[in-house]
Amino acid sequence: MRFRLIVPLKRLTLIVLILFVGMAQATPSQQDQPREEAIPPISDSDAQLEGVRAVVKEMNRAITERDMAALLATFADGAIKIDLYSAHHYDNAKQKKDHKPIQTTDLAARWRRVAAILFSATRVYERTVESLQVHLDQGMAVAWASLKTRSQGQEQSALVKTNRYTESYLLRLVEGDWKIVAVTNNRKDKSRRK
Repeated sequence: MRFRLIVPLKRLTLIVLILFVGMAQATPSQQDQPREEAIPPISDSDAQLEGVRAVVKEMNRAITERDMAALLATFADGAIKIDLYSAHHYDNAKQKKDHKPIQTTDLAARWRRVAAILFSATRVYERTVESLQVHLDQGMAVAWASLKTRSQGQEQSALVKTNRYTESYLLRLVEGDWKIVAVTNNRKDKSRRK
């Protein structure tokens, strides 16, 4: 009797399986379904990419031109600086090389402190964005920039130092404008003298 029950169950299982496969093929997949959220037109996406690029370039231009108001205007309220590495050799005095704990600080306060020292100690401090890649999605963007810095102390005879490093920026759309919410870089004290 058990044998007679198994054969009809196998046939029933096979029939149900064929029906489900047929229904799955007849029903459009999720990939074929229209997405619920609106996909912006290409031109809007291009404008958003250019908006992000403009903010990153503006931040670096403002530093080069020592324009604190323009620099601070690129930051969102509460923006942070993430220190992955020590940027200067004296930061590592009590730490083993590259083992400094990751630290975060308020980005605006950080630049106010840095600018006071940097602008008074240098005749020239230039930041050049050599390349810039941007990825964005629905009000959030990540920018990845290769930077070159060039600096010279106050004395006319001071040597010019250059450095290259990568800096990344996290941005968000705030009331229609892109603002920087976080910055980090892999800058280390690798200054080369020209």
